[in-house]
Amino acid sequence: MGKEIATALATITASFGVGLGLAMASLPLIAAKSSWQVAMFSNVSVSALAIVLLLSIYRDHEVGSHKAKDNPKLWRLNRPEQVLSVLAGIARGLFSAAIVVFMSFLPPLLISQGMGVTDAGVLTSVAAIVATVSVPLGGFLSDRTGKPNHFIVGGAVGSALTCVLVPYIAPAILWVLLFGFLRGGCTGGIMALPSQVLRPESRSAGFAISAALFFAGMAAFPPVAGYVLDTTANAAAPLWIAGILWFLIPVVLAVFKLLQRKWITQ
Repeated sequence: MGKEIATALATITASFGVGLGLAMASLPLIAAKSSWQVAMFSNVSVSALAIVLLLSIYRDHEVGSHKAKDNPKLWRLNRPEQVLSVLAGIARGLFSAAIVVFMSFLPPLLISQGMGVTDAGVLTSVAAIVATVSVPLGGFLSDRTGKPNHFIVGGAVGSALTCVLVPYIAPAILWVLLFGFLRGGCTGGIMALPSQVLRPESRSAGFAISAALFFAGMAAFPPVAGYVLDTTANAAAPLWIAGILWFLIPVVLAVFKLLQRKWITQ
């Protein structure tokens, strides 16, 4: 992988925000005009279409040396790569879950403050629209400056503050815009963390570990936020959870960098 890995991964990841934004803007409208079952069917249909297109169009490319093909190994990770891939995956899981919690539970907060259901969904989708620009830009700047850690910490802390402040300081559109902009700064850096420590022959396994923990975080934290909302009956509480997830990212990054320096020194 070259010197533009953060830019490439951030550009790919921007599609996540596009889909999320379109869903937040369109699904409430579809549900209001028909039913929530039709809205969910529409969502599943788009996913099914994407899978069909992928299987029909995409062709895998040959990667790696002939030596690696002649002597295939299912597991090429040494212990430092394993640990650091896990930490990178935890950071990615926190990051992605924090976005989903913010995007999922901001509309209920806005509705509790008197906004209509459709308007709340559309306003929340603005964060995803802004992210379609800020995410690739953040990846590009991370690569161009060579300081991805600065963008990760700055973006995570800034996003955490927006989550904490949006329930209390109007107008909400200000915090939605800031969230969409600030989260873009850390996307590429977080996605590219495994590439800092993995050898060419271990990248597939290392990124697979990172992706597995991403899905684990996505499965674990949104239900926690929902439980907190049900328990406290406070529409702001899930956004506090999102803020905590964002604040944990610099902590995980600090552990990652300390261990990375330790093992490089050794």
